[in-house]
Amino acid sequence: MMKKAFTLSETLIALVVVGIVAALTIPALIENHNQKALNTAREVFLRRFQEATKQMNTDGKMTGYSTTEDFVNAFKNYMKTIQVCTTEEKGKCFAKEIKIPNNNQDEIFETSDLKTARNFKKDFDTNIVGYVLSSGQTMLLTYDPKCSYIDIFNNNEDSTKCISMLYDVNGKRKPNRQGEDIFTLGGVQLSVNCTKTYKGLDFSLLCEAFHPESLNTCEDSTWDDRTPDPRYCQLNYWAGAKKQCTELGMRLPSRSELLKIAQQQYTTSNGKPISANGNGKLTQEIMSTDKWYWSSKPCSSGHCAYGLKFYNDGVSTRLYNRDIYISNGAGFARCVQ
Repeated sequence: MMKKAFTLSETLIALVVVGIVAALTIPALIENHNQKALNTAREVFLRRFQEATKQMNTDGKMTGYSTTEDFVNAFKNYMKTIQVCTTEEKGKCFAKEIKIPNNNQDEIFETSDLKTARNFKKDFDTNIVGYVLSSGQTMLLTYDPKCSYIDIFNNNEDSTKCISMLYDVNGKRKPNRQGEDIFTLGGVQLSVNCTKTYKGLDFSLLCEAFHPESLNTCEDSTWDDRTPDPRYCQLNYWAGAKKQCTELGMRLPSRSELLKIAQQQYTTSNGKPISANGNGKLTQEIMSTDKWYWSSKPCSSGHCAYGLKFYNDGVSTRLYNRDIYISNGAGFARCVQ
């Protein structure tokens, strides 16, 4: 008896079904394969990095540096290096943008905003330096100058504890996403802070001013170590502003920086920069008017800090430079970096 063969239409339907199944499954298989490759690359990188720091520590070369640059200069002898980039040029050594997963969408973090360890939410100020290994993997790292002796005979002590860094096991290639090919070491915390630059200023500002939360510096003098004045120190908004700016990897502006902002925002009638406590004409709005802004400068007494008020009565603008009670909750903070 003659066997019945598949018809052309049946063959085509079977090919379509196979194509649909392949289209649904192959991308997932490729993605899983790629992620496994990235995870393996991460494991290899961490093993090599830890071996290098352990050897460096055994040689007595892990501690005692005052800058990240000094540490990196020694570290180059323990991991093969292609390129080292300064803080200003780190975009040559690392992806210029980092994707940070946030619910169902990515937020973009500009690596140009990473300048010092404060931007990693650390309590020291050394520079962040870029680093490219011979394997093509890249790092942004900073060194803690307060790092103490590491016991080389204690296997439980982390030889990497002096270092905080971002590392990309895929180099500059995509996806450049935290948790996929970009990872952290040493308690690094990244958050997306909106910053703006303005004409005439050599520093950037947090996009929005905010009312700081108060701190009780009668009991904890971490953020205001002056002799506390019990009339004001229970609600210390100036200390709260300092703390919140630091947690953003930024700082409060100095008095001279606030005045520089005012001089870019206002000019006098004859076009000259406005002086402290002077009248001027609005040229570009950087700080909202009718608000007090804290500076980083404390008063000599324990109850106040200096600030500026950008005032506008609808006819002219005026800049007030004076001290503000630290318990004054009306003051705003605008962090800079």
